[in-house]
Amino acid sequence: MGLQSLCNFLTKNIAFTPLKIILLSGALFLFGFGGYGQVSIADISFNEANTTVTFDIIYTGPVVASFSVDYTTSDGSATAGTDYTTTSSMLLFSGNPETQTFNVTIANDGVPEMDEIYNVTLSNIFPAVTTFTNTTATGTIVNDDGLSVEFSTGASSDTETAGGNLPTLLVTGTVILASTVTVTDAGTGNATGGGTDFSFTSPQLVNIPAAIYDGTTATEITIPILAIVGDAIVEVNETIDLTLSTPTGDAALGATTASTYTINDDDTATVSIDDPVSVAEGDVGTATLTFTVSIDQ
Repeated sequence: MGLQSLCNFLTKNIAFTPLKIILLSGALFLFGFGGYGQVSIADISFNEANTTVTFDIIYTGPVVASFSVDYTTSDGSATAGTDYTTTSSMLLFSGNPETQTFNVTIANDGVPEMDEIYNVTLSNIFPAVTTFTNTTATGTIVNDDGLSVEFSTGASSDTETAGGNLPTLLVTGTVILASTVTVTDAGTGNATGGGTDFSFTSPQLVNIPAAIYDGTTATEITIPILAIVGDAIVEVNETIDLTLSTPTGDAALGATTASTYTINDDDTATVSIDDPVSVAEGDVGTATLTFTVSIDQ
């Protein structure tokens, strides 16, 4: 009977629980023990500034033959090459209870953003002298670049009647402390405030409640009391110039700190002409007919 056939026979017929029969380099090794050990990995969380992060792979249990474990990283909300460096390799264990480690390199980009995650997956214990407690773990990259607050746009517009598409505040990051920014009418636009062309109390202190913000319109903050006032007057298009300043608490200003809103006039004037006063035709010379043309504004 060959060694491989003997391995198969022993596995099926000898009452070790469990039984491990390993054929390495032409030699037969028979291991019988009271139970498997286990290999595990834990989730970790760390600031983005920690550019090298260490994962622990832990073997606990009885002494067994030496073995290897494969590991690899994969994207979650974090992106390989942008937020972290892909890592994939193999760890060797002696068979004694021990901890092996590997590192993942993190990109410290200085950009305020949401916390992001990537995954680590374990596989392929060889030889199979133990089992996994769990095969996946999550690395959470905690943003440490502060909070960013900026206007949603540097320029926007709408008709006077609709008065929509107003700028808002986009916030990126996690707010823990009470935070505010100030929105001010710069006074350089040609629209008139105070309820004539628009309503706005300047300067306006805007509160940023504690929350997690993703920098999109899904978590935007409306600028309080800013509204467009419609009228029936035909006039030129008018503008409002807003500025963003004075962040407090967790807040820091982002890139877009000025925004111009254009009120597009959509009113029309009515032009009319009246019938002239009748005049006698006469027999000689000329007579003048007078028409009156008027516009309602």
